[in-house]
Amino acid sequence: MKIVVCVKVVPVSDSIITIIPDKNIIDPTNLKFDLNPYDEYANEAAVQLKEQFGGEVIAISIGPERDGLALKRVLALGADRLIHLISIDQPLADPQSVADILAGAINPISPDIIFCGKLAIDTGNGLVGPMLAKRLDLPFITAICEISVENNVVKVARETEKGREMSECPLPCLLTAEKGLNKPRYPSLKDILLSRKKETIFQNVSVPEKSSRLAKLSYPEPRPAGVVLGNDISVVPELLRRLREEARVL
Repeated sequence: MKIVVCVKVVPVSDSIITIIPDKNIIDPTNLKFDLNPYDEYANEAAVQLKEQFGGEVIAISIGPERDGLALKRVLALGADRLIHLISIDQPLADPQSVADILAGAINPISPDIIFCGKLAIDTGNGLVGPMLAKRLDLPFITAICEISVENNVVKVARETEKGREMSECPLPCLLTAEKGLNKPRYPSLKDILLSRKKETIFQNVSVPEKSSRLAKLSYPEPRPAGVVLGNDISVVPELLRRLREEARVL
């Protein structure tokens, strides 16, 4: 089984964000970077299928040259080789452009399954996976939390507001991984040492902003200070009044 997993390097969630106003970009100077958490679930799913059925896991990523160090971890986590599409340092690239570039690189591989994370935590749009499937003319299922493969048919589960939803589709297909799909493994020292011998292919690509552009970056509005009404049961009527008349949540 040939499996492709799309991964992205993103700022870690506890990074301090600083906006450069005149350039309308986030200052990367003091940011810490690592693999997108949802992509780790995708990679683990790919590696588990390889362990079950044999084959190869090929990781592919678009990003600046600085992502190289973080991307080495995907090899230690079980991917067999890595394709790093090196782009200009443009963390908020248009998802349609990203899907176009990924499709061009993945199409010659002809994988049985493509895994993506449900979304990247820096942009949060969740668009690249479905757009990539559309460009490759593949069926896709998003945000899966369970997977099995039998007789060239993939069966998955999704958690929805109405409960657990079961779906299936034939291979080849594209799947995006939800948190809880599995428990990503920790690389051992042996895995880290072996990853240094695995193949990494570097390709320079241009990721233009085609269908959308970033209009403005701004910090969230500061939250108003909290109000302490009291510390005994006598404040309950006033609390209920404020929840009903001011907050309008009752």
